[in-house]
Amino acid sequence: MDAGDRFEALEIKAAYQEESLAKLNGEVWDLSRRMDRLEDLVTELRRKLAEAEGSEPGAPADRRPPHY
Repeated sequence: MDAGDRFEALEIKAAYQEESLAKLNGEVWDLSRRMDRLEDLVTELRRKLAEAEGSEPGAPADRRPPHY
C-alpha cells in the first residue's frame, strides 16, 4: 500500500466520521429539544398538582367518606 492509497483511505475514514458526527449532532439536538419539552410538562403538572391539592379542603385522611 503506497502513500496515495493510505491518504485516500484516511480521506474516506474522515468523510465517514464527519457524516457520523453530523448525525449524532442532530440526534443530540433533537433529544435536547424533547427534554426541554418534557421539563416544561413536568413543571406544568407540578403546578396543576399544587393547585389541586390547595383547592380541596383537608387531606383525604382527614375527610369522612361520603357514606357517613
